[in-house]
Amino acid sequence: MKKLLFLFIAIASTSHAQIKPIGVQFFVGNIVNSFSPNGLNEFKLMAEDQSIFALNDSFKISNSKFENINASGIYGGHVLLSLPNKKAGGYHRNRMMRLGFTAGTSSGNVVMLSRLNELQLDSIQGSAVFERTDSVAMFSYHSSVFGLQTAYLISGNTLRRFSLYGGLGVGFSSNFNAKIDKEEYSITSKYFVFDGKKYTYDKKEYTFGDDGNRNNVEPVKASTAITYQVVVPLGVQWRITKKDNWLKGVYVSLEMQGNLNYTKIKSGNSTFSLNSQSQLGLSWRNL
Repeated sequence: MKKLLFLFIAIASTSHAQIKPIGVQFFVGNIVNSFSPNGLNEFKLMAEDQSIFALNDSFKISNSKFENINASGIYGGHVLLSLPNKKAGGYHRNRMMRLGFTAGTSSGNVVMLSRLNELQLDSIQGSAVFERTDSVAMFSYHSSVFGLQTAYLISGNTLRRFSLYGGLGVGFSSNFNAKIDKEEYSITSKYFVFDGKKYTYDKKEYTFGDDGNRNNVEPVKASTAITYQVVVPLGVQWRITKKDNWLKGVYVSLEMQGNLNYTKIKSGNSTFSLNSQSQLGLSWRNL
């Protein structure tokens, strides 16, 4: 973390003779499989109170299906910095550094589906009628996130209407106000199989609690985590106009970013993960 902070400070304090600000960018986007823990074991690494992972007696871990659903809504901004061209003099038009922040929310679910029983009730004119009962436990992770990132970008001719760009960067982020909660319930459904196809005709949801609602468990606090990233941004940008007015420096960009993450959890545990980030940006440059 200290090395990354030093990198950000070094870029920000570089003299005007070396780099110069040429524009700003704002963006919104989405990260899939990001700061949220992936899988029940990583949920356990994050939780400060392990009692939340106690399951109803009817739940059969050995016969469970896991589904991970993780996503983060993000927004942020960048300062665009032009790099000096030592050979030709002046500054590179198609090479730049960007320095900025990312903020947003992170959420993720791990759904455990355990088959309790499945009985054949009847057989009618070649179709078999079944009743199936599943026990469901869903763990949810929620937090707010804030991070800093810098990247070196090379692009095509930015004076054209369309141009491609790509690069390499580093960053880090931290979560706060993180929590994990759980709800348990069961689902009973009836279906029949005819000509190899399954048709569900009666589905009811029951809870393990006595209050008529899903059995929600009081959320537990999740540990603070810091994520260090190596990022690979790739994108396309569209210049609004070539006319000689203030709009000539306005660009709309669509970017995909691949991230390699190393997450250090306050409890001392750590994990590696990969994720993808998509973002829509609007920028202005002093051409």
